[in-house]
Amino acid sequence: MSSQTILDSLRPLHGQRIYDLVDQAGVDVRPWSISKKTGEEIDPFMNTYRNSQWTFGGKSDPLVACIWWNELVIHEGRIVREGNSKGDANEWGNRLAAIQGTNEGKNRLRPKITKAQAFDQLMSEAYRLLQARKGRRAGR
Repeated sequence: MSSQTILDSLRPLHGQRIYDLVDQAGVDVRPWSISKKTGEEIDPFMNTYRNSQWTFGGKSDPLVACIWWNELVIHEGRIVREGNSKGDANEWGNRLAAIQGTNEGKNRLRPKITKAQAFDQLMSEAYRLLQARKGRRAGR
């Protein structure tokens, strides 16, 4: 099967809730029923904090990352994500430092920086786990 065929098959055909996708991936979604701000029980589908994250899981849960289909490209026959989360976080951090006055722009950039940093960390963790798994296979 060609890389283009595989990439085309990954294109989402309809919207799905992040909660459902993360749950299907095997990540514990019970914390989504608790408000991060108040600690009170809430509807997990209305948990805007959790539903707007870009990465999920870790520790004993599978690693899950939101990657937009339009960021996927074929490079040297492989499907890769075009972009640089670490670079994005640095660029947004520089913009944040340059903002004078109101908090409006700052309040939009801070969450993006945090999400980009978390995405970069999750990708690093996934890479380390993959390399460790390859090492164990080679040692057999």
